[in-house]
Amino acid sequence: MQVSTKVREAISVTCAIKIGEGASMGLSPTSVDDDRYEYSTVYVRYPYGSQPPEFFPRSGSVLSVVVAHNDYQDGPPAAVDFLRWPTVLECEAVPPASPQEVVTAVSGILQELWSRRIGAVAVCDFEEELPVPPS
Repeated sequence: MQVSTKVREAISVTCAIKIGEGASMGLSPTSVDDDRYEYSTVYVRYPYGSQPPEFFPRSGSVLSVVVAHNDYQDGPPAAVDFLRWPTVLECEAVPPASPQEVVTAVSGILQELWSRRIGAVAVCDFEEELPVPPS
């Protein structure tokens, strides 16, 4: 599957694919100096380790993303509670990314996964600035 150019340019992904191992509005255009934008986790309803490394977008300068197994996963990928979904994307802002760039990059990850009909939920201190999943 092709990843949109916008998302590809915004995201840098380091894949840790070892089975069984854990892995806006009004924002300043300056670099991330607000701790709220430094880190986010995206829970993904997709079996960990079953995707090729190309499955997630890989390149850019705004985020460093590690694909990891969710250590709290104890049910099937279809579990209703997103905290138990098997795959997580650990996202960390790469300086000198601005808060707006970080919000845009995480939004792009979510929208890319949703466009593939894959459940994804971001947990971070800027959740209110992210898009809501389609109904």
